[in-house]
Amino acid sequence: MNILNNKKIWIILFIIVLLILLIKIFFFPSTNKQIKKILKNDGFRLESDIYTKQTSKLSRDEYYDNIDNNINSYNETMYFDINTYELKKVSMDYYNGMTITLNLNYSYEDEYVSFTYEATENKKGALFTGDYYSSGDTFECRLMDSNKDILSKTNQQTICNTIEKEVNHFYDESQDLFKNTNLINKISKIYN
Repeated sequence: MNILNNKKIWIILFIIVLLILLIKIFFFPSTNKQIKKILKNDGFRLESDIYTKQTSKLSRDEYYDNIDNNINSYNETMYFDINTYELKKVSMDYYNGMTITLNLNYSYEDEYVSFTYEATENKKGALFTGDYYSSGDTFECRLMDSNKDILSKTNQQTICNTIEKEVNHFYDESQDLFKNTNLINKISKIYN
């Protein structure tokens, strides 16, 4: 009789554990499943293990075709890497022979934005890099490479101010993507 009771207890425990697992799977999806659902609902498409979303009228190919024909153009695309939990935005602007490319990257794990900004015209150019740390509200903008004679300190500061506005806007976009969820907290805790 005692053996029979032990078998019943083990069967009941097994059924309870199985029910708990099934409830967790169906009613509490994994972080990655939640992220994928939000990205798809926001218009991102999966391409080569990266979620992408074109946020400008022109595709990248149309943008480059316009440059070849010396037509002012703008292209903007966002990317989300589900493996690294990073949101990226690439903005490319061509205006009267000047090309400006701004690459923004937000790490949900480390909670900061990094960027590169490159402006070129007539084989002269400038490259800025930097970071924005939301925790300390710290923005860093560094001129890495340029034709030294084309940018005054005032122009450098003007470019950095413009970049800072774009970085702040991108940071807001990164937070809005998962608003009304606890996903940002979950992601940052995954690696801690």
